[in-house]
Amino acid sequence: MSLAFATLSSRDALVGELLIVLPLALLLLDILAYPPIFETRRLARVVDIASILARQVVSLGTFRGHRVYVAIDSLLSGRSMHYLSGSSNALAISHFMSSAAPAPKAGVLGQALLAKLANASPADGNRLRDALAQVGDRDAGHIIELRLNISRAEYRQFPIDYVFILLLDEGPSSDSRTVIAKGIGAILRLTRRRQVHTLLVPCLGYNWEDKNSIDFDAIFEPLLESVPRGGAPRDLYVSLYSGWPTHVLEEAVRLLNTAWERKVLSAPRPVPSLYRGERRVTFAGLAVCLAASALAAPITVRNFLIITTSFLGAALLSRKLTTFLTRGYSPTFRFWISVAVLAAVAILFPVVITWTPKDIFVHGKG
Repeated sequence: MSLAFATLSSRDALVGELLIVLPLALLLLDILAYPPIFETRRLARVVDIASILARQVVSLGTFRGHRVYVAIDSLLSGRSMHYLSGSSNALAISHFMSSAAPAPKAGVLGQALLAKLANASPADGNRLRDALAQVGDRDAGHIIELRLNISRAEYRQFPIDYVFILLLDEGPSSDSRTVIAKGIGAILRLTRRRQVHTLLVPCLGYNWEDKNSIDFDAIFEPLLESVPRGGAPRDLYVSLYSGWPTHVLEEAVRLLNTAWERKVLSAPRPVPSLYRGERRVTFAGLAVCLAASALAAPITVRNFLIITTSFLGAALLSRKLTTFLTRGYSPTFRFWISVAVLAAVAILFPVVITWTPKDIFVHGKG
C-alpha cells in the first residue's frame, strides 16, 4: 500500500486511507444500529419461573435477528417496563367486542393501560377510551393503532410510543385461536412498517378465570412463527402478568419453553448465520478490495468510485452465480460459500479486473 501512495501528497494519501476504511465505518454503524451478530443465538435452553420472578426479565436468545426476552410485569406497578430503553416502543393488547353492548368495558389490560395513561398522558387516555368505544362493526382480527404522545418528563415512567389493539369477539377466546394467530402476525408486520425498536406482547385474549380461555401455546407458537427474518422490532418481549396465580405462571412458562424448544432448540444446529449477512459481508469485502487495490493503484476519489462500482457489480454477479450453483443446499451453506467467493473476488480484484476476452486471442501469432 505504501508503494501506491508514495507518489501522492500527504493530503491525498490521507484521503485515500480514509476512503479505504470508509466501508468499515459503515459496517460499524450498521452493527451499532442493529446489534445482533448472528441471526439465531440460543442463550437459554429453558427458563424457570424462579429466575423470572427474581430478575423480572430473562433473555431467551436471538431468533431470526431479534432479541427475545420473557418478562413478568404489571402496568399498575411503579416499576412497570423499567427494563425498556431508548425510544420507539410498542405495546400490544386485546379488546373484546360485544354485540349486546355498543361500548363494552375494557379488559384487565385495557383498564390498566387507561389508568396508566390517566397520569402519564390524559389526552392519550381519552383517545384510547374513544377508540375502544367506537369499534363499531369492525371485524374480529382488526388492529387499531394508537400513536401516543407521552411527554419527555413522563416517558421514563411509561416508555411506550405505540399501542396496537387486537379486536376479538366476546365469548370464549378458545374460539378465536385462528383470529389471534393472524392478529399476532398482523401486529408484527405493523411493527415492522413503523420501525418500532421494541415490542411487548402480553398473552393476548387470555383470561385465567375463564376455563374456556385460549391456551398459552395458541399464543406463543404463532408469535414465534410470525417473527420475521431481520428488521423491526429489534427486541421482542413476551410479557407475563405478575398478578396471575403461581400455578398459572408456571403453566405459562412451561408452554413458553415448549414453544421455544420446538421452534428454536429442536432445529438442527447449523453453522451460525450472520445477521444482515449480505450487507455486512459486502462492506467488509469492499474494504479488503480497496486495500488490495491500493497495492496496485493510488486510492483517489475517482479511483475509489470506479473500484467500488466495479466491485459491487462483481459481488452481485458472484452472489447470483453462487446461488444458482448451490441451489438445493441449506441457506447457511449457500451463504458461507458466497462469503468465500466474495473474499476471493476482493483479494484478487486488482488482477481479475485486468482480464479481458481479447487477451485470449492474440492476433499476428502463429
